[in-house]
Amino acid sequence: MVSSDQVFRQDMGEFLRCSRVKKNLSQREVSQLLGYKSPQFVSNIERGLAAPPFSSLKHLMRLYGLDKSEVIKIYCKHLKRILN
Repeated sequence: MVSSDQVFRQDMGEFLRCSRVKKNLSQREVSQLLGYKSPQFVSNIERGLAAPPFSSLKHLMRLYGLDKSEVIKIYCKHLKRILN
């Protein structure tokens, strides 16, 4: 059975991957802009293996030009699953 945390990481990862691709950025470019040495950090988030730390999420939102309401929707969906 898939946990709600796994579903959240997958939903957030797919959303961020699509947002990165729309901005025509590579995982390497994003990781360098965030100050990471390896694109593995971005890859792990996009594949749903890890949730983005809030500090990195804020930078990703600015970098991708995301509206905070889009990110909040994903978090609310996750909280709803937990509470149900």
